[in-house]
Amino acid sequence: MKVHLQVDGSPTQATASATEIAATGADGLFTFEGQHDVFFPLIVAAGATRCELMTNVAIAPPRSPLHLAHAAYDVQLYSGGRFRLGLGS
Repeated sequence: MKVHLQVDGSPTQATASATEIAATGADGLFTFEGQHDVFFPLIVAAGATRCELMTNVAIAPPRSPLHLAHAAYDVQLYSGGRFRLGLGS
């Protein structure tokens, strides 16, 4: 069984949150569509940990398909292939 924990707080807190999650031994971390952009904290976390990264739910309708694809692809590249995209509407 794999354990994934949520990156808490704002993008400025993403590095500290990701480091704490990695220290617990969790397999990965995720963000959700809320007060902050769902992708930016994952890019920050990708540089701070080797954990798997994913969006719990990225809301698709407000974004253009091209913007969504570019954002997801950028996280995938920056993380070295550790990203999984969860979409919702």
